[in-house]
Amino acid sequence: MTILAKSSGARQRICSAVCATTLIVFFSQNHLTAQSNSLNSSNSSNSSNAPSATISTLSQARDLARARAAGPPVRRVNAPFVDAATIDDSQTAVFWFGRVTRAENYVDVRVGYNRTALSLQANVFDRRVWHDDNAAHNSFAELTQWDAVVFYLDTGTGSGSLPANTTYRFVAQLNWPNDQAKFQIAARGNGANWAELGTSLPFTATSVWRGGPNDETDDRGWWLNLLIPFKSLGLAAMPQQGALWRLGVQLFDRDDTAGAPIPTQFWPESFQPDAPNTWGQLALGWPNQSHGTAPSVSTLTVRNGLNGSVMDAPAGGGTVCADPYLDDYFTGFGQANYAQADYFNVQNQGDVADWPCFSKFYITFPLTAVPPNLSVISATLTAVQFGNSGQGGPPEPAPDWSLIHVFTTNEDWQDTTLTWNNAPYASENLSRAWVAPVKLPPPVPSVPITWDVTEAVDEAYRTGQPLRLVVYSADGARNSGKYFWTSDMRDDVLRPSLTIALGAAGSNPTTTPVPLPTPGNLDKHNYLPFCMRD
Repeated sequence: MTILAKSSGARQRICSAVCATTLIVFFSQNHLTAQSNSLNSSNSSNSSNAPSATISTLSQARDLARARAAGPPVRRVNAPFVDAATIDDSQTAVFWFGRVTRAENYVDVRVGYNRTALSLQANVFDRRVWHDDNAAHNSFAELTQWDAVVFYLDTGTGSGSLPANTTYRFVAQLNWPNDQAKFQIAARGNGANWAELGTSLPFTATSVWRGGPNDETDDRGWWLNLLIPFKSLGLAAMPQQGALWRLGVQLFDRDDTAGAPIPTQFWPESFQPDAPNTWGQLALGWPNQSHGTAPSVSTLTVRNGLNGSVMDAPAGGGTVCADPYLDDYFTGFGQANYAQADYFNVQNQGDVADWPCFSKFYITFPLTAVPPNLSVISATLTAVQFGNSGQGGPPEPAPDWSLIHVFTTNEDWQDTTLTWNNAPYASENLSRAWVAPVKLPPPVPSVPITWDVTEAVDEAYRTGQPLRLVVYSADGARNSGKYFWTSDMRDDVLRPSLTIALGAAGSNPTTTPVPLPTPGNLDKHNYLPFCMRD
């Protein structure tokens, strides 16, 4: 079997020697080594100085499950606290919406906060980039005639159908390298509609485009970051960890000189701009997992061919950065299907120019083999990593660490038809793990990476549903792709697995936060290819 691996932004394949991007992979069961997994899953803030209040319990998960079952999908993002003056967007949460076509845009949204401000960033795949150079055109209607993003926040209960005085609307138009401050405005709800505040409410917008704006040639897209001080939201200090707000996102697009009308795109699907009760949920702080204190009475492992048939499929550019669609990424990327692929890539990047390399992974575990009337004490997802992108050596940047997230989704899908464009949105981000670059063969690395998915399994088990998960990242660096085996891997021990510890019915779970290790605490040197070591 040959695995074609491609560095971000590269268009050529490199030879299959030890420091190459084409790997000839030989595998056997004994490749699954007991290498240290100390870099793995954690669900607390990434700083010991972060507020310690619990924001997610099993009871909250069950309430959310009931709400989802009763109406349209409830989308929730858990925004991590970053205890630093500058928020590293590679350690923020991420969610997504939209489609990749010649007429539609796709958006990755990253969310995080520190002690003084909330960071919201939209990374937009956009075939034509257009902005206005006239700073006098700074009303809501004028700004949104061009490429722009609008973020809606409600710091109150979010239960109303009209914008209350706890609701805010932040509008920013892509406008780099112009003075971005002249192309952004804010508004606040007054109980009936929006009171325009112009530029009197402080927030900082930063934008960059990739391609060439304001012409009829194809581009790659743009990104826009908003840094909103908590003081601008009427708060005297950082909100308590556990605060549950409302968040909506609206994307405006322009693709030609005339400004032909293009439908807006938005998140979540229920979104209505003036109705906070239709927006998604924004939880401030990373959810801790709840684990049962009673001893487990049994442990069950589910993987394809063991206690059920597991369905999975990658979506995106794969390990070759959508190379088959090089001539027209906007037509081919979003429609590509990778059914029965035996490996997958997880990749994202801060530079939206390289979006053809971005890749997600969807997997569904049946829980029919789990006996009834028990309690879920703990559960872990394990995937076996064997490689990563960017292994060609200089002049490519060395592969970097990735903080890979696991999400739940409630919609069904089929591996034979799953694509980037029709794949379900995330319901909630629940777990994350640091994943290091690995050494190149020989021998082929086999590094088991685990994520704590206790709450997701508990919710699915109690509602009689399969466990539907998505794996993605908010990476910033180039060459961030990490390669894993899928459920179609012929060596069954290398397939993704779900391990569930079960206890007697009625076991009371307690929340146990575990500090998230940082790459700096681990030995990067031992995980780099030999040709990149000192």
